[in-house]
Amino acid sequence: MKAKKYWILVAALAVCAVVLLSLIAGRHEEATEAHKQAISIKPDDAVAHFKLGFTYGDLGRWQEAIEAYKQAISIKPDFAEAHNNLRPAYLNLRQYDKAIEDCKKAISIRPDYAAAHNNPAAAYLNLGQYDKAMEACKKAISIKPDYADAHSNLGRTYLILGDKGSALDEYKILETLDKDLANKLLELIKKQSAD
Repeated sequence: MKAKKYWILVAALAVCAVVLLSLIAGRHEEATEAHKQAISIKPDDAVAHFKLGFTYGDLGRWQEAIEAYKQAISIKPDFAEAHNNLRPAYLNLRQYDKAIEDCKKAISIRPDYAAAHNNPAAAYLNLGQYDKAMEACKKAISIKPDYADAHSNLGRTYLILGDKGSALDEYKILETLDKDLANKLLELIKKQSAD
C-alpha cells in the first residue's frame, strides 16, 4: 500500500512540474491538460480542480473555470479561495450578483480575507451600487492597509462619484505600493479632468 501511495505522489509531482513549466512558458493549454491528468490521478484533489479553474480563467474560458471551481468547492466546501476566484468568471459573464455572493461566501469562511472583501467592488460598480463598492474597498484596506488593488479600486470609485481629491489621495498612496496601478489611476484622473 505504501508503494502505491509513493507512486501516486511521484506521478502527482511530475504533473505539477509539467504544469509549472507550462505556465511559466505561457502554454496554458498544456497546463490545462496537465491539471486534467492530475485530476485523473486524484479526482478528489480540490487544489487540482482549483488550479484547473485558474488556468481556464487565464484562457478566458469562464464557464469551464466556474465548473472547475465549483468542483473544488464540492470537495472542500470551506475553500475560500475557490469561492473568491469565481468572481472574475462571473464578472466576465456579467453575472454580478453571483460574483458578490461567492465573495461573501469566501468572507464567511475567512473574515480576514482582504481580497474577498475588495473583489466585489467591480460587481457593485457595474450594478451602480457605489456606496457598497466603496465600503468593500475600505474594508479590504482596513484588513490589509498596503493592499494596492483595493486602493486602486477605491480611487476609481471616487472618480466615478466625481471626487477627484479623494482619488488623488489614493493615487498618492498607490505611488508607494504599486507604480503601475498608480499610473493607471493617474491617467484616469487626467482623462476625467480633460472631459
